[in-house]
Amino acid sequence: MDLVGTVRPNGVGIDMGAYEYVPYSVFVPSVEGYPQEAATTAIREADLTLGAVTETFNDSVPSGNVISQNPAGGAEAVSGSAVTLLVCKKSGVPDIVGELRSDAEADIVAAGLVVGEVTERYDDNVRKDRVIRQTPAAGTELATGSPVNFVVSLGKEPAETSAVPNVVNTPSTSARAAIASAGFVVGAVTEKYDDVIPAGWVIAQSPAGGEERAAGTPVDLVVSLGKYLGPNADEVRALLAALFEEADTDGDGKLSWEEALAAVPSLSRAVFDELDTNTDGYLDRAELGLPEEGEGEGEGEGEPPLPPTAEEVLALLAAGFNAADTNGDGRISYAEALAAIPRLTLAVFNELDTDGDGALSRAELGLDEEAGCFGCQKSGFTLTDLRNRLGDLFLGGLALSLLAVSGRRTT
Repeated sequence: MDLVGTVRPNGVGIDMGAYEYVPYSVFVPSVEGYPQEAATTAIREADLTLGAVTETFNDSVPSGNVISQNPAGGAEAVSGSAVTLLVCKKSGVPDIVGELRSDAEADIVAAGLVVGEVTERYDDNVRKDRVIRQTPAAGTELATGSPVNFVVSLGKEPAETSAVPNVVNTPSTSARAAIASAGFVVGAVTEKYDDVIPAGWVIAQSPAGGEERAAGTPVDLVVSLGKYLGPNADEVRALLAALFEEADTDGDGKLSWEEALAAVPSLSRAVFDELDTNTDGYLDRAELGLPEEGEGEGEGEGEPPLPPTAEEVLALLAAGFNAADTNGDGRISYAEALAAIPRLTLAVFNELDTDGDGALSRAELGLDEEAGCFGCQKSGFTLTDLRNRLGDLFLGGLALSLLAVSGRRTT
């Protein structure tokens, strides 16, 4: 070669610069069947250069050996010209373990091999449709078109199933026993009122009876609380309106389910939701029929209600007689009446105490001796009259009566 790396004719020993090169003819060596490395050496020793090398699969030529060349062996060529080679591609088995079946098949074909026997089996650790193992192992050299076998996962083997017992309309104790004996477990248990199903009996279940499920599957139950006997929506609205300030324990101006339940223990969620007309999970003043905080109420804006009159006291105490009669002696003392109606005056009390014995009997409040019910008083005042006249004072009395009614219903 000369100083710039150009191949020079044999026998020329003097460097004459970059333009010294004089091409000459050489015979192309025959390298077909040679390993690629040996073929490359022979080409260069013949003062030729290695051109493009292309790989392809061939069953009759060993992997890595030359299949054909261009120019062919024995041909004349100009020194320094290129000889291209077509080399047999190695058919190495690809690594397909863990691949999806479709990807594994594509990789096998791309390697010049063919998909062999594919078997399927359950496996707890390999996800469905992925390759568990292969034969031959990855990297093994095979002849073109050789098969590659592999095993594909079907996923976890499904457990044996059995029918879920039908426990609707059975006592919850029997239902639990039936579920356990069938190989299942009791799941979430919720309770709700029902006008038909007796208390303690199952109203509904999930999964339904007869459905096939694996052993150990939880069965959720809805158990009846029996017929609802607590206060209805109107009664609860009046109770919570009367007790709003006390019930609003966090002072946010609205009652949560927990606050309402603490104030009215017999309250049902269904009644609470009925009152929650804006479905925000709270009862605000408007939903309970109360004016917004700060609005005037009573005889005048910002003025406290006047002390109740005798007729008003008669109506209130008659409405809440049993609740006000805290010692249960069948009559209301002045102390008991004052506890129920804080603005009651002794003069009004004495006006109602017609027999002068210091207590108000059922007869003095216009109640039938055996009744004791809300709304049985003989007063001419209506509920609207009392509320317009007394505001929250009336609501307090109404709360007493309704609490008493609720107490009787749940005992």
